[in-house]
Amino acid sequence: MSSMNNSGPSRQASLAAVTAVGSMMALSLGVVTYWYHKRCLNKVSKLRQSERTGRIRAEVKLRTAMKELVLLRDATNGDGGGSSGKEGNDNSKHNLTMRRIGYVVSPFTKRMGTPRQGALAPSARGYVQLVDTHEETIDGMDAYSHCWIIFSFHANTNILLDGKKKTSKTKIRPPRGNGVKVGQLATRSPHRVNNIGLSLVKVDRVDKKQRRLYISALDLVNGTPVYDIKPYIPWDIATFTGKYHDGLGIKVPDWVRPEGSTEWNKVCWNAEEQLANCIKDGKLNPLYSDVVCDLEPAKMAISEVLAQDPRGTKRRGSVTANDDQSYYLIFANVEIEFRVLSSFVEVVSVIPADFDTHTYVDGVPIMMDLRD
Repeated sequence: MSSMNNSGPSRQASLAAVTAVGSMMALSLGVVTYWYHKRCLNKVSKLRQSERTGRIRAEVKLRTAMKELVLLRDATNGDGGGSSGKEGNDNSKHNLTMRRIGYVVSPFTKRMGTPRQGALAPSARGYVQLVDTHEETIDGMDAYSHCWIIFSFHANTNILLDGKKKTSKTKIRPPRGNGVKVGQLATRSPHRVNNIGLSLVKVDRVDKKQRRLYISALDLVNGTPVYDIKPYIPWDIATFTGKYHDGLGIKVPDWVRPEGSTEWNKVCWNAEEQLANCIKDGKLNPLYSDVVCDLEPAKMAISEVLAQDPRGTKRRGSVTANDDQSYYLIFANVEIEFRVLSSFVEVVSVIPADFDTHTYVDGVPIMMDLRD
């Protein structure tokens, strides 16, 4: 009887032991599975990053090769296949051909009677009719109160019927200048080397279905070709101090407001002497060339750039978890190494840039080695 009585507790103990072992095995299996999946995810993430980096490098090289091919073709067509020192050939490679995205419908059918500034006729109404442009391109424009219209002075009288243009005057007498003559670029005259205009208008509403942007306070002739539309933001105001308030008289989306941007107010320098040496060696010529006069302006310009967090979108706003994590950017002909810490940006070093390790696109060095 005693052996039978003892078999019950033994059996329970055995079951408990088996259950404990099973639980431990399940827990171990779960931990192993977790770390295995984490390792796989890390590996996949690294493969994706490597693939993305390789794709970016290939795209940069392809764009560079295509642009070099275009330049070679233009040079060949221009002077029979050789490089030339002619000014016309040097400028031709930078010419820009733009495609019209729409036109203006306004009550001003002639140049005479069209306001010289849109703000002088705030009740004047019109709209931009988009053509060959998807309706989604103006989605969100109604979140702004104003926008810029980039257009062509198509009604200019200095455009001949054969498409050729008269020689532009270097000096102009402004209509309200009391006879004074000033340089063409110091005026808002429509008669320019490139007859491109920039007009600030008020955004009234958006009609996506009709692909129309209704505007007011405009100074645009009916039928004006439109090449681009850009929102008007607080930084377009010359006296803007970085504080958004209703007194500015404009409306922008929340994501555009300065309060929504990531910035560090403090930039700590550990490389001021290196920067001075770079200026002395001419690495910031011709903009910053004198160590005595230009050291502080150069330092301030770099600090202002770093305070806005120039890193990529995925990293912007994040804090460096490892103090050894550094980032690099090019300013003039120097390479700036910096770290982003909890409440400030630290400038680690300023050295002459090694352009042999950079890829060029249109003469601009692109750093491909992220060093992270």
